[in-house]
Amino acid sequence: MRTIRLFSPVELSPDTEVDLDPGAAHRLGRVMRRRPGDRIVVFNGDGRDAEAEIVALSGSTCRVRIE
Repeated sequence: MRTIRLFSPVELSPDTEVDLDPGAAHRLGRVMRRRPGDRIVVFNGDGRDAEAEIVALSGSTCRVRIE
């Protein structure tokens, strides 16, 4: 399975949960058919990537836990 990499403008601190924007939530849930428990990569433009796990995904909301 190909790694999914998404942008989020928030700080990506380890062991925190962040909400992705509605467009990213739609892409993950409806287009890419991802589910809670799936892993993705999140970046915020500071030059680093953070691995994350989807903890909640419904409609236009998606919450991920930064590893």
